[in-house]
Amino acid sequence: MLLQWLDELVFLAESEALVPETVEDIELSARRLVATVSGHRGRPRTVVKGATYHRLVFERAGRGFHATVVLDV
Repeated sequence: MLLQWLDELVFLAESEALVPETVEDIELSARRLVATVSGHRGRPRTVVKGATYHRLVFERAGRGFHATVVLDV
């Protein structure tokens, strides 16, 4: 679900000229993902094709998790 959400941000960057800058809050469960994203209108400096499963890692970090995602550019 995390990768699908990242792919949606890529789509919004291309179709709506939305450049995400920060993720202020993200909650990921087995059935849904809820996030607050801040950004601006414009063209991103780097074109991202999508998120990949290559080296996708979830690790426990305190009371939550840390994720590492590789983007295809």
